[in-house]
Amino acid sequence: MTAAEKRHAAAAKMIAGLPKGGALVVVHAHTAIQPMRALIAAQRGASVAAAMRVVAAPSELDELAIVSGTEMPVHREPFVATFRAHARAIQPPAPVLTRVVTLRDHRC
Repeated sequence: MTAAEKRHAAAAKMIAGLPKGGALVVVHAHTAIQPMRALIAAQRGASVAAAMRVVAAPSELDELAIVSGTEMPVHREPFVATFRAHARAIQPPAPVLTRVVTLRDHRC
């Protein structure tokens, strides 16, 4: 089984477990919102797809801002964790401060 087939099978399993009454589905990017809605509609029907709220949260902070305070059950697309791990791996290291500049150093 290829990696793409594994991801598709994991997504199909996640979609099969969605409640009929609605849930918040987190995907990795804005471009994945419409395909996820289409997958839900194809697997579970239009009425279940209409009850779902599909949102994009590329980072954990984005997801926290979206899901905090919600009463809906939250389901995460399986690819979200892979996407975030890749983003962390290629992110350049944060700059190291070598000198703290105070206002006294810059006189007008």
